[in-house]
Amino acid sequence: MKLPLTTLFAACILTATAGATEGEASLSQLETAYTTTAYILNDRNNESIHNATATLEYCAEHGHPLAALLLLDVYEGKRRGLQAQPEKAEQLARRIAAGELKLNVEHKQSVSVKLESMFRYALYCEKGVGRTKSEHDAYEWMLKASNSGYGKARVELARYLISGKGGHKNPRTALKLLKAQAGIDARVPNLFFYMGHI
Repeated sequence: MKLPLTTLFAACILTATAGATEGEASLSQLETAYTTTAYILNDRNNESIHNATATLEYCAEHGHPLAALLLLDVYEGKRRGLQAQPEKAEQLARRIAAGELKLNVEHKQSVSVKLESMFRYALYCEKGVGRTKSEHDAYEWMLKASNSGYGKARVELARYLISGKGGHKNPRTALKLLKAQAGIDARVPNLFFYMGHI
């Protein structure tokens, strides 16, 4: 993959990859590129964001977990001025969740980004984002993320169990999941809302 070199991102990329050969970029070099790109995307006064996607793609493909997560946001259309690309969001989330895209384990956020990717991929399966809808696949991925200790996934898995999504209706187990999550971190969205529906 060729590095994107346009005026705004040129300094960022050149600094981040100085001394790196093709396919080799250190975590600190990727961190520089990611941080600069994230700053530019968050700066409301900066209109030159057209190459942010290519920079994040480079960083994500080289294992930077936060760049991969921000790239998912970009592909979902959550960043101003950048076109939503649901098929790419689905592909990236699936690759991270399945371990096909190796995140740099030296980065302290790699595990949480993988769990968030599993969670998002389950939602993509449920809603048919970038793929056909599959309640079965949604349930399986949400279960994997929940079993790995991801609180948001545990709460959404309870929703699946309340409604029978994915063919697994079990309100009693859903209540146990919600109570367990409340004991760990009660700030997870929808926790008490779903508890009120049982």
